[in-house]
Amino acid sequence: MKCLTAAFAAVVTTFIAHLDILQAMQLEKRSESQCGLLVDSIYCFGGSLTDGVIDSGLYSLPLTNLPNNKTMINLAKTWNLINHTNTEYILENRRRANSAVYNNNSLFITGGYTYNGTMITNQTIAYNRDTNTWQTLGTYVDANYSSIRQIYNAGVVNLAPVENTIAIYGGVTENPIKNITAPIQIDSLNQTVTHEGYSSIVNFNYGANQWLPRSPQMNLPAMFYSAQSVTFSPKTGLIYYLGGFYYTSPDYSKENKQDYKSANVFDTSSGSWSSLNLKGTAPAARMFPTATLLPNSNDILLYGGTSTGMTTAFTDFCYTLNLDTNSWTRQNIDPVGVASAPRFAHSAVLVNTTLFIMFGLAVYKNPLDDIIVMSVNDVNNLYFPETFPYIEQIKPISSSNGTISAESSSNSSNSLSTGAVAGIAVACVVVGLGAIAAAIFFYIRKKRADKKRIDELSVDWDQVEHFYNNGGDANGHIMVENEHYFATDEQAAFRGSKVLSSPSIALEKHTPNEYDDDIYTRESTTVSGNMTPTPKEESITLMKPSVVEGNDAKFVEAAAPPVVKQKPDISDDRN
Repeated sequence: MKCLTAAFAAVVTTFIAHLDILQAMQLEKRSESQCGLLVDSIYCFGGSLTDGVIDSGLYSLPLTNLPNNKTMINLAKTWNLINHTNTEYILENRRRANSAVYNNNSLFITGGYTYNGTMITNQTIAYNRDTNTWQTLGTYVDANYSSIRQIYNAGVVNLAPVENTIAIYGGVTENPIKNITAPIQIDSLNQTVTHEGYSSIVNFNYGANQWLPRSPQMNLPAMFYSAQSVTFSPKTGLIYYLGGFYYTSPDYSKENKQDYKSANVFDTSSGSWSSLNLKGTAPAARMFPTATLLPNSNDILLYGGTSTGMTTAFTDFCYTLNLDTNSWTRQNIDPVGVASAPRFAHSAVLVNTTLFIMFGLAVYKNPLDDIIVMSVNDVNNLYFPETFPYIEQIKPISSSNGTISAESSSNSSNSLSTGAVAGIAVACVVVGLGAIAAAIFFYIRKKRADKKRIDELSVDWDQVEHFYNNGGDANGHIMVENEHYFATDEQAAFRGSKVLSSPSIALEKHTPNEYDDDIYTRESTTVSGNMTPTPKEESITLMKPSVVEGNDAKFVEAAAPPVVKQKPDISDDRN
């Protein structure tokens, strides 16, 4: 009994610890939230609300057990406020913080910007989804100046699975204690800043809770960068830094926008920096977009952005950069049904083959509270589904011979796994075989029924016997008994089914269209409409011997005496 009580208490404790959902809700309009996918839900921390208000809450958006065809409007109403178990832990307001997901279950956040000129007490924090707790991690201390640096607008990326570490670079320091390379200045919000954040890549080892300068780093960029998008390619081990601002010596005060005709690239294996020239249709220089490495191709998707941060979002809101060719492509996606596709300072979270785009600004000082999803299963077929979950669209592709082929795609919403695709294929094969078996069964059944029908056609053997014994003249008026069982129409149908000549068959080429199941031109057999054969009765039509045509009388008279026939059920007298 004690064991059962203890087990029950443990279950109740665990349940209460994870009973963090109060009520599904729609969040206030916001921008600059720190979001990531933890296990099976999207978690978002904080954000900048209207009139300079900063939120410090944590919210989750569950992605499992959703009803089918949930519209984007309804999906945005399913956020839940997370009440962490260690309720004594106080979360501080911060915006433009630097964040990354670690180990699929923890949201790592460091630095940030505040309005009141005070330092954030817990500079680096993390939320653990498994324990539903917050914790304070080690604070970054600049080894060169032995001082705590509160840095925002830096580029943060998890280097898993290549390395078990988080890499941070760039940014701006708020409330600096003393001058470093760049002088202390006053920003537009009357806060003291210096335009030098992480001037080289710094690693944070999550397991060891330790900050370490990354070494070696050769050919460091000469300028200081901030607000860059950062993307790591596990395939090559390269980190791509795109866009943002840069500041140059001597005073590092002038803010310059970095164009997208080149990228700063760091090779994690060699430790060297390089500037990579980019080709194609590059996007215009922009602020606060997001960059996401796509799941099924070697492309980075750049979404959103604005010219100055105090205007509206760019209408050319989506570009892809192919990392094999280093070439940009503008993606013209139909925004029909989407409240506001152009936006900036938003959050983007990849879930399998679906990109969730949340919050942000379409117009300066007018934040958004909606969610839109983009199918990124195929870089050549990007689109906005109207619901989540959703069924992947199939994009027709013209082949060289003029036929249309359909490219298979998976279920995104949730995207289909390889196993699911295999299961569907097996199911299709089973259904096909079942259909063939059913067709064969009914065909055989019909043939047997026809045969039985003919076999059961009765003959009056008494009449036959009487005919042969009495010359047959008295029975000329008797109708064929076989035909007596059928009405006139049925007779015609029966006789028509006994046509000896087969219809002409024409072989025609069938050109498949976008609704066909396969991509190949197929042979099909069709009966030509103007080649319907004229039915003729079989020469073996059963007739009663008593029916004799007049002009056949001479053959009857000249015939030899008939042999008496016995009915099948009469035994031979000799037995």
